[in-house]
Amino acid sequence: MISYLLTTINRFDITPSVTLKNKSRAGHYIREFIITDNASDDARIIRWGGMAGHKFIRNDINVGNPQSFNKMMDLAHGDLIVIAGNDILLERNWLLQAIKVMNADPKVAIVGFGGEGVEGVDVEIGGVHCVRNPIGTTGTWVIRKSNLKKLGYFATFSKYGYWDGDYCNRVRAAGMKDVYIKDINADHLGADHGEDTRYRKMKDVEAKRAWPHIKDLASRYTATAHYLSKDNKLINISGKAVRSKKKTNGKK
Repeated sequence: MISYLLTTINRFDITPSVTLKNKSRAGHYIREFIITDNASDDARIIRWGGMAGHKFIRNDINVGNPQSFNKMMDLAHGDLIVIAGNDILLERNWLLQAIKVMNADPKVAIVGFGGEGVEGVDVEIGGVHCVRNPIGTTGTWVIRKSNLKKLGYFATFSKYGYWDGDYCNRVRAAGMKDVYIKDINADHLGADHGEDTRYRKMKDVEAKRAWPHIKDLASRYTATAHYLSKDNKLINISGKAVRSKKKTNGKK
């Protein structure tokens, strides 16, 4: 079973059409849609989310992507979960190809889509041309719900900055793989990089705020294979909580 998770914050001009096209282009049936709206002030996107989602969550404040997806992953019934970008348009058979890759290699924890713009080590998995070891993600990706017990949930140190790349670091630290399908292009239709918009400013502020956290966490994953649990406690890959050392003021 496939669960498709999506967050919205206005963007009625693009989100419904992109979601409908991705559904029609998936190449595999998507049984469950779960949508979270983060304090949109456009009644049209709220109304659409309530109609399009099998489950619809409406937040009065913008809690950000990681927290929203964490709650939706708990609610999802699918064994494979699509973490969807509201403005990322994918090419035909994107989901079918992702399923082929994940069925062929159980160590694949993330499948993303990037087309020719993603650089890395070329590999073939399940007859699908993929790339390994890129940086971060490409907006829409497929993960296994069963891996949440080992990898934990998305870190919530930022609403929009680097939480996806953080999860990729965690996957690698656990000895799993994140791969990107080379032949499926991910077209970021809603990109507004460099434009003086409220949306762009919000993302820039969050990215700057998150950067010290991601540098610190990345070093921890590399050195000790730790990750963050749903409530942001530092956990070892073994599943045991990591106890912080108490200050003793020089006393033993």
